[in-house]
Order: sequence, then structure tokens, then C-alpha cells
Amino acid sequence: MLVNLKIKNVALIDSLDIKFDDKLNVISGETGSGKSIMLNAMGFVFGDRLDKTLLREGTDAMRVDAFFDNLDLSVGIFIKELTGINVEDELVISREYCESGKTSCKINGESVNTSILKKVSSRLIDIHGQHEHQSLMDNEYQLEILDLYSKGEIEPYLDNLNALIDELQCVNGDLYSLGGNLEQKQNLIDLYTYQINEIDNACIKEGEYEEILQEIKEMKSYEKITERLQESYKCLAESAYSTPANELVQEASKQISSLQEFSEKYIDLSNRLESVAVELDDISKTINEYMSNGNFDADKLQQLDERADFIKDLFRKYGGDYDNLIKYYNDISVKLSNLINSESRHKELLQKQEELLNKIYGIQDEITKIRTKNSIEFANKIQNEISLLGMPNAEVKINLTKRSEQYTRKGCDFVEFMFSANIGFECKPLAKVASGGELSRFMLAYKIVVADLDEIGTLIFDEIDTGLSGKMANVVAECLAKLSRYKQVITISHLPQLASMADTNFRVEKYSDNSTHTRLTEIKDRELYFEIARLMGVGENAQALQVAQESKLKCNEFKNSLK
Repeated sequence: MLVNLKIKNVALIDSLDIKFDDKLNVISGETGSGKSIMLNAMGFVFGDRLDKTLLREGTDAMRVDAFFDNLDLSVGIFIKELTGINVEDELVISREYCESGKTSCKINGESVNTSILKKVSSRLIDIHGQHEHQSLMDNEYQLEILDLYSKGEIEPYLDNLNALIDELQCVNGDLYSLGGNLEQKQNLIDLYTYQINEIDNACIKEGEYEEILQEIKEMKSYEKITERLQESYKCLAESAYSTPANELVQEASKQISSLQEFSEKYIDLSNRLESVAVELDDISKTINEYMSNGNFDADKLQQLDERADFIKDLFRKYGGDYDNLIKYYNDISVKLSNLINSESRHKELLQKQEELLNKIYGIQDEITKIRTKNSIEFANKIQNEISLLGMPNAEVKINLTKRSEQYTRKGCDFVEFMFSANIGFECKPLAKVASGGELSRFMLAYKIVVADLDEIGTLIFDEIDTGLSGKMANVVAECLAKLSRYKQVITISHLPQLASMADTNFRVEKYSDNSTHTRLTEIKDRELYFEIARLMGVGENAQALQVAQESKLKCNEFKNSLK
């Protein structure tokens, strides 16, 4: 339940610290005193779309903190699965907006985004304003409530359904590894066969692509290479202007050799020069050979370019380079072999898939029957409660139609709550009901019926008494009192009957000093009687206070009878 709400710098509120009762809390006050600001602050902290105009004038940041305790175990599990945040019995939700534009949302001090904040809040609290739909307007939530109403009857079927879906997913995974259904399998066989043939026919050798690129580079530089080779050859082997280098070296070797009579060291030097001469002669012959074999061939260059482009395209299709190409080739060869040799396993899996699907469809049909049966009873109970709330001609239906999906973990049913307030008018989806008062009473009737079914601990109603007075006001007050024995209820109201029925009363007031402020204070005893009398419109004399006191006493007796 919502234990404490702290509000700072929201509209006319500069600072509020509100402690709520665990049963029926009623907030009253003069028109325009700021009751709607309370709802705006709650909407802000629970993830509503940011309204920057709520920031109190003259301040640079607004903040709201909501403190919860006595959480349902399922709520803690939901938050843990959604956010990873550990939540036990207590929870703090905080949201802040700064004038600079910075916003922050936190759950137990851990930052979350607004989407997560809304999902968590939807499990903690329902705010029903004049046009608030929230969780009840969600078809998935309507389905969840209908299943809860089945009181465990449907749970074994849903558990079985999910177990079968888990098994089917394993079978589908195995089938996928074998190529899927027969058509998909044949498509994969054709694809792998084509790819293997394409790679085989390409006859690419390791390093071939790099060699071709090098050869293309040389051919495109043919003139420059030939010119340089010729100049080098002239220097080494032949020259019209000077003696070639190899002859000069040979001559130097002879001259040094003639000095051997003076020392043996000249023999070694002469031998070294002779080796250089031999090497230069060999280099000259090699250069001459390069020149002889270096005829430019335009056709060959075109062939090399085409081969390089072909190999490059093949690499791009199958991994990017030679090593990845070979790896891909080996992988699909194994897959192709498995596909060709897996005929019996494939048929076995297809048969298993068909059996599981038939079982799933059968269980979904049983689930639909249970929901259909319970939806009639459930709708009738809501309709009866609405009748007691002053709408005797209202009609409630729950429509079940098939989803577009073949199967889901919740079955094949799409649930939609339908409503009509008047005789002669067809029931329409609840989300399209226009009247705020009718919608509020539908909400109240629905909540009374499912009070002990869902895990939401706090219900907030904004002027659920709209358009009510007299006997119907008493009925609404008694209904909220009953509901507050299952849920914490916070309501903004103008009804003296509701103010009298409250377990805790708050009054909203607007006052001014150098600025305008809204404050909310808890009222009790004599101060409470004055507020009830004000709501009754009977003045503030002794007789009015006695009437208010009697009203409060009568409501206390009714609440005591509920225990």
C-alpha cells in the first residue's frame, strides 16, 4: 500500500508530506483549492507524461517520492524480473524534473526509464480519474483478471499449455537445424549444392588472388619497368660510352691478383672480386631474360582483371578472404551431408511437431470454454454491482474472440470488456465509454468484484461521486468502505457521506502570504465534523455539528459491522 507521499515544488504545493491510512482515505476541500494537483503529483511520480507547467513558479526542480510497504510477493518478483532490482517488503519510487530539462526516475535508488516506471507503478496502484483507464483499459490485463476470476480452474491448463509450447520450441529448433519443413529443407539442399559447385568450379588456389594483383600491377607499369631494366643492363653488361661494370670488376680482380707475391691477403681480396664479377654477370643475364620475357599483352591483362574481380566477388559472398571461403565451404559441405542423410530424423520431428500443435490447439479450446463460462458469471456480477451504484439499466458483457496468432502462452483468446449504460444501446468496448461518471462507477463495481483477485494494493478515485447524491451517495460510501477492507482506497470527494465513512480524512486548502500555496492536512474530531457539515451545506452551528457527528457515528457502526 501507499504509506507516504512527499511532494515538493509541484504547482501550488511547495512542500507536502502525507501519511495515508491502510483503509479508506478521503480528501475533501473547496473547489479550486488544489485537489487536482494531488492527482497530478501522483501521476507524475507514477510515470505519466511530463507536464513541465507543474513546476512551481520561481523554483528550479520538482520532486515526488512515493513510499510503499506490505507488497504482494508477486509484485517483488515482477520488479526483479523486469529491472533486476531486489524488492522485499518496502519500495520507494522517486521522480524529479529540473528546469534545465533533466529528469530522473528511481526505484529504491536505482535509475530506471519512464517506461519501466509505468510498468512497475501499474502493479502497485490504479489511479481512476474522470478519464483514466490505466490497467483496466488494457486487453491483456482484462484477460489476466478473467483468468484470476477462474480461481485456479484455468491454471493447470495454462501450465500444460506452456510446457507444450516449450517442447514445441525445442522441436522447432531441431527442425531448423535440419532445414525446417520439407520445402525449407529442399531449398537449403539446393542452396548449399549450388554454393559448393560454385566454389569448386572457381578452382581458386591459396595466394592466387594476391599473385594476380601483383602481376596486374607489374603489367600496368610495363613501360617504366622495361626502361629501368634496360638502363640497369647497360650499366652492368654493355655500354657505348664506358666499360660495363662487370668488366671493370674483372679487371680490378686481375690487378689485385698480381699483388699476391707481396702478401697472401691480396689473394683473398682478388677472390672476392672474382665472386662479385660472377654475380654481376648472372644478374645481367637475369635482367636480359626479364626484358626478353616482358612483352606487354593487353589481352592477358584483361583476363587477369576479370579473374581478380571474380575472386573478389566470391570472397565477398563467402567470408571475405581465402581462409574464410574454405571454412564456409567445409561448413556447408557438412550441413549438406547432414541434410541429405537426415530424412528419417526430419520426418520424426515433423510428426512430433504436428502432435504437439494438435495438443496445443486442444488445450486452447478447453481454456476458451473455461473463459467463456466464467466470463458470463463475471460480467453478471459486475453488472449487479453497477446496478446498486445507480445504473439499473446498465449492461456488461465480456467478448472473447480468436487472436490472429496460431497460439500464444495465454491461449488463443482476445478478451474485451463491453459496456452499455442505457436500455436500447448496444454494448461497446469499455475503452470507448465517454461518460466519466459512468466509467468511474464501472471501475468501482469492477474493483468490488475482483477486490481479492489482483495484487494491486492501492486504488485512487478522483471524484467517483460525480452526479450522485442521497441514497446513491450512501451506497457508494458503503461500497468503498467494503472495498477498503481488501485494498487501500484514496478518493477525492465532495460527498459528506464519503467524508463520514473515511478511516482518515484530509482537507485541501489554498492560502496566501507573499505567494499562493496549497496545503493538505489530516483532520479529525471537531475539525472533521465542521468539514462534514460544510459538505452537507448545513452551516457550522451546534445543530449542524450534531448532524455531522451522527453521520460519522453511523458510518463507524457500518464499518465495524464489516470486521
